[in-house]
Order: sequence, then C-alpha cells, then structure tokens
Amino acid sequence: MGKYFRFGVSPAILLGIATFLFVCQPAIAQTDPDALQKLLQRVDQLEKRLADTEAKLAQAEKTVAELPAVKPDAKAPSVFAAVAKSRIEFYGYAKLDMAYDTGRVFPGNFALYVQPMPSNDRNTSQYNMTANQSRLGMNFTAMDTGDKKLTGKVEIDFYGGGAADNKANPMMRHAYMQLEWPKYDFAILAGQTSDLISPLVEPTVQYTVGWDQGNIGYRRAQLRLTKGWKMTDTAKFTWAFGFFRTIGHTSLDGGNTGAESGIPTFQTRFGFAFAGAAGRQVNLGISGHYGRENFISPVKGGADVRFPTYSYNFDASVPLSEKWTLQAEGYAGRDLDTFFGGSNQAYDLKNAIGTLSKGGWVALSYAFSPKLAFNLGGGADNPRYSDLEKGSRGNNSDYFINSWYNLTKQALVGFELSYLSTSYVEKPTVHATRAQLTFQYNF
Repeated sequence: MGKYFRFGVSPAILLGIATFLFVCQPAIAQTDPDALQKLLQRVDQLEKRLADTEAKLAQAEKTVAELPAVKPDAKAPSVFAAVAKSRIEFYGYAKLDMAYDTGRVFPGNFALYVQPMPSNDRNTSQYNMTANQSRLGMNFTAMDTGDKKLTGKVEIDFYGGGAADNKANPMMRHAYMQLEWPKYDFAILAGQTSDLISPLVEPTVQYTVGWDQGNIGYRRAQLRLTKGWKMTDTAKFTWAFGFFRTIGHTSLDGGNTGAESGIPTFQTRFGFAFAGAAGRQVNLGISGHYGRENFISPVKGGADVRFPTYSYNFDASVPLSEKWTLQAEGYAGRDLDTFFGGSNQAYDLKNAIGTLSKGGWVALSYAFSPKLAFNLGGGADNPRYSDLEKGSRGNNSDYFINSWYNLTKQALVGFELSYLSTSYVEKPTVHATRAQLTFQYNF
C-alpha cells in the first residue's frame, strides 16, 4: 500500500507518541495528575483509531483480491505488439590510407591493376590519400524468439563515388537478416552480403583484398540456406546453397544482361572444419557458381547470345602453430569480371564468348605478439589470351608484405609494400611498386 494510511495516521507516529509518553510518564505524574489522565485517555483513543484503520485496510485488500482478472482483448492488440524488440550493437572504424605508387595504378586510392603505358612512354608515379574505407555498421539481435535466433546486419563504407575526392558517398556493403534454428544447425539468410564462393579474405592493408589478382568473390543480393552436421566434438561438415542476383552489363539495346537472363545465379559451398595445430580450427572448402548473361550480338544480326558465367573454387585456412597461419584459394571459370576475376575481363563480343580464366592466391601470417602481426603473400589472375582482344589486360599479379601494430586496444597502424605487374595483349607489360601507410581506429 502507500506510505501512509488513507485516514492520515501513521502507525509509526502513534508508536512514537506512545513510547514518548511511557518514558516520560513518571515525570508527568510528579507534576500534574490531571494532565497525565488526559494523555492516557488520548492514547486509548488513538489505539482504537489504529485498530479501526487496520480492519478497514484488511477488508479493502480482501475486496481487491476477489475482483476478476482483466484479460486483454485478443482481437484488438496494441499497435506496438507486432514491433520486434532487438538489441542493437554499433561498430565500425575510421581509417586513413596514404599510398605512393611508382606507376599509374587504377583506380588510385586502391590498386586493382597497373594502367597501360601512355603514348609518351611516361608512366607517372602517384600519391593518393583517402578516408573512404571508413566503415559504419549495426548488428541486430531480436529478443524473445523462442528456439530460433534472429539476427541482422547493416553496414556501409564510403566508396560509393562522389563529386570530389573529399566528398565521398556511402556505399551499402551488407544489409540482411538471418534466421537460425540452433537445434537443427540450420539457417536462412536473406539480403545482401558476401558470396558463398571463395569466402576467405586476403590479409592485405589496402581496400581490395586481392581482387583481379587471384581472389574472386564480392557482395550481392541473395537468398541463402545453410545446414551443418556435427561429426565429432571438434569436426563439422557444412553445406550452403543460394540464389544470387546476376550482376550484368548494359546490352546494346540498353537492357541489363544479368536481369534479362531470366534466372538467378546459383552458388554452393561444401565446408569441412576440424581441430588443427595448437587446437586452432582448420577450414577447408570447395565451392562453385553458375549463371548466365543475355547479350545482343553485334556480329550475329542482333541475335540474342547467352554467355554462361561459372567457377570452380577451393579455399583453405590452416593453422601451422599457435602463431603461424597459412591461407590459400584458387579458381577456374568464365565471365568473372563481376566477381573480380579474370583480370576484370568479361567477354569477347566479336567471337560471342566469355573470357576463360584461372587464378589464386596464398598468404602466410605470423602473430608475433598480441600487438604485432606480419603477413606475406601474393596472387594472380590469368585470363586465356585467345579469348582477349588486342590491348586487353592479360596476366595481373600482386605480391605483398605488411605489418599491423596495435598502438592501443582500438588504434592500429599498418604498413604494406607491394609489387604489381599487369600484362596487355600485344602491348608492353607494366609494373608498379606501392607503399601504403594506414591509421585505423576501431569502435
């Protein structure tokens, strides 16, 4: 009940008065017997009022307890009843990249390949500086989902173009929800995130992680199903399959070659994980994709031509000891430019054929201490020259060595030295050495 009774008399006050009178009774008796008698009568009256108040309170509590429970109207729920309650975690980093290149690389802030030698044979050096890789993200975890787990992610960086180098636009990286049934080791993912194929990330300092240099795979809209099977306490087999957006090109009639294929791109991966050296996990996988693009051929009377896009891939992440880790991926396929494969060469419209290519990368990592780590590696794309027109990019490779150092738990500095080499059909091969310094604050 409330701090005070309804009739305004506190039991503590009455008890205090009675105690005071009891203690002071001898002194009062010595001074004024009539006054003592009046005080005792007053105490009796207060005690009766207190007893009467307690009786009324007991009756009121009994009446309330006997009232019927009020049930909510199931036909008219609150407008907020359908709104899921979620825990939101913000994360990201602020990153500055400073790079010097001895040759003219594309696009500059990061290096996919070395551009052809200009007609004056002057391969100009470059200096670039940007904060565009800075990243912002939110992880969502829904509450009260029973035996299921519902999560989501939204993440952006600032490589979405812009009016100037210091006016970058946001670019969506990830935006998806994932519903899991942990009891059955089964999950459904819907939204945009990374490809299933070739899932490893080459440990480079620069923004691109070996794209067009042996490491294929990007991000796109998808509906993905994943099922796991636990084989032992330390071993697990996983199969994933999904329907993916076919990212195409602009056809001669202005249409989109991916959308006009009429089907999604299909991707799948089989993964096997088990305990390795120093109790660390070994991850092995094979993966692939298949899709197609519909073009209007300029040499076949405007007829529709279908180009298949496909790949076969393997990936391996193997701890060699507590501090050493070896990672590698390889692929072979056709029409892989939207997957950052084949030196970014897609097709030859004159011959109505997609570019066949193969490639891969390997990297060795060493965790010297909790604060200091080193990485050494390289990779290459090798498109088939017979599928390329004159002047097209051929073999494209990159070799790197880098180091990361934690200045604090959240602040890092990184330095990378890399060597890029790009060949062109019937043109000179060009090279560039890149030195990159990075400062990064994680939050």
